[in-house]
Amino acid sequence: MEEQGVTDDKPKQNWKTAKYFTWANKGYVIYALVGWFLVKTVISGIIMVVMVSMAIRVITVIMVIMVIRDILVIRVIVVIMVIIAIRVITVINVITVILVIRVIVVIMVIMVIMVIRDILVIRVIVVIIAIRVIIVINVIMVFTEHIMLDLKGLI
Repeated sequence: MEEQGVTDDKPKQNWKTAKYFTWANKGYVIYALVGWFLVKTVISGIIMVVMVSMAIRVITVIMVIMVIRDILVIRVIVVIMVIIAIRVITVINVITVILVIRVIVVIMVIMVIMVIRDILVIRVIVVIIAIRVIIVINVIMVFTEHIMLDLKGLI
């Protein structure tokens, strides 16, 4: 037995398991897991920020389209009302013209309220998205900090 270089005192070890346990004893496995978690957290945070910025851009474009639509609707209604008022002036008396002008003013006020409502709704949506992003980033940072503090005691 001695001639072949094998002793009966120690069992034969696989070099892969021995290397793994040596790494584990030095704490490299924990470092690797923490590093992977941090990289994954940073990547998911970057993806989240990019998605939120894209969502804010899309919402801004939608807001602009809604405002333009409302303005165009207001102009079309005003033009129609002016044409009706001109025809009414030629046909009916002044009291009817005053009523038509009042209707035009009421419709314009309603349209302006619609524009303001669209802008406010979209701003509220953007603020809600921003608050959610801030909360998620804070949770990730606190979670990462707790993990790092826990690992300081282990390593």
